Amino acid sequence: MRNLEERGALGVLSSEVFSVLQVGAINESLLPNLKNLTLWPTTGGFVPFVPLSLSPGTTVINIGFNGPDLPKVVIASIAATFPILCPNLERITLRPIPRDPMITAGVPGMLLATNRNTIRSFEVDSPLTEEGRELIQATRPMRVTGGY
Repeated sequence: MRNLEERGALGVLSSEVFSVLQVGAINESLLPNLKNLTLWPTTGGFVPFVPLSLSPGTTVINIGFNGPDLPKVVIASIAATFPILCPNLERITLRPIPRDPMITAGVPGMLLATNRNTIRSFEVDSPLTEEGRELIQATRPMRVTGGY
């Protein structure tokens, strides 16, 4: 599968289903040929399973977060792994992201770890630290948007 665009049906599946899939893909991606991942909206129960779909060939990640049960620590941790799991990212869109100091501190690190030779668009709906604003200014002409 090259493109996965999901608009809400994943919330119908239980976390037990994804747990079984996770066991089957301990050291591999479930979708090793995935180029484009779009999950809109993604609820808290599914967030920990997002990395299962990612692979080194994934170049576009679009995730919309939804719901009061969003695990902020998990979102921060997963976002930090995007550049590692997908070293050739061209576009990242994450919004809306819960307001949390851990996420705010992690966004500049995610941008810093992203391959500057491939990234073209970085849209993350998060406030930025002073260091994050400085980093964004230094990454022009790439299209970067982030918080306030």
